[in-house]
Amino acid sequence: SILLFSGGVEASIAGLLLHNHTGGNISLWFPKLLKLLTEMPPDQTDELLLSLCQGLKGEPKILEKIIAIMREDKAKIRAQASVGNYKKAYIIAVNKKMRGEILWLQGVCETAGDNQTRDFCKKFLEHNPI
Repeated sequence: SILLFSGGVEASIAGLLLHNHTGGNISLWFPKLLKLLTEMPPDQTDELLLSLCQGLKGEPKILEKIIAIMREDKAKIRAQASVGNYKKAYIIAVNKKMRGEILWLQGVCETAGDNQTRDFCKKFLEHNPI
């Protein structure tokens, strides 16, 4: 049984699961990922899932499955942004009125050259002052 490991072993195991099955049948590896998550402290699961999302730009179905099991909206926003889904990240942040995340996303969009989403963020921040 995989219990508490130090040094990111959980991430390595989950990454190995994902790497070996990306593009394949999700039903083969997703239950293993879910089991791994139940054996981890709850406050660490989103961090692990976020680290997995960063390599899933070309795998939208797998990405959405992983984001769906994240606990925190902040992690969902960062996961979407990590693969270039800035508009999806923006929608989550706006729906939850997460001003700090919108400010963060504005900077990410500026760096990435997504001027449209950056401008959406800017308008939201202007119309929703602190």
